[in-house]
Amino acid sequence: MKVTYQGDKTVISDFSISEAYKISVRMEREGIYYYSRLRDYIRTPEIKEIFNYFAGEETKHLVYFKSKLAETGLEEIEKESIVDHIDTKVFDFLKNLESAGDVIGENLEKALKTGILMEKQAIAFYRAVLSNVKNTGGSETILNIIMEEMGHLEKFIMLLKDYLEKKSL
Repeated sequence: MKVTYQGDKTVISDFSISEAYKISVRMEREGIYYYSRLRDYIRTPEIKEIFNYFAGEETKHLVYFKSKLAETGLEEIEKESIVDHIDTKVFDFLKNLESAGDVIGENLEKALKTGILMEKQAIAFYRAVLSNVKNTGGSETILNIIMEEMGHLEKFIMLLKDYLEKKSL
């Protein structure tokens, strides 16, 4: 991995496959944290179930990316790297339980719109990473991650559309 500084901006490029998987593991852990905190805060069963589903999806992705990292054989060799210290800021706005109520409350529409925002931010992060990846294996890995996150986004959009249609009846 190559880290350069342009003024106050840090540019990270040329990820190896193992570094791409490490970033993926970190992002999935952040997603699990985010969706689990919301699920645990919300009292409405319908909203709680939505965030439980997405926490489960992130957990499946975490298991997948951890296994892919293990397959590289570089997990132990590169145990500590700069990747471990990158703050993706994708799920940054919700670091404590009190803000969950401020952001979501018990409003399903707001909860779904926030989910859409979070998935868009994850996709934007991975696209920024993709634009700086120099090796083919790393590019393919990041592209696969983007596709997974786009699937989450599509599910949130469908849920919001269904909710708004029912609401307008």
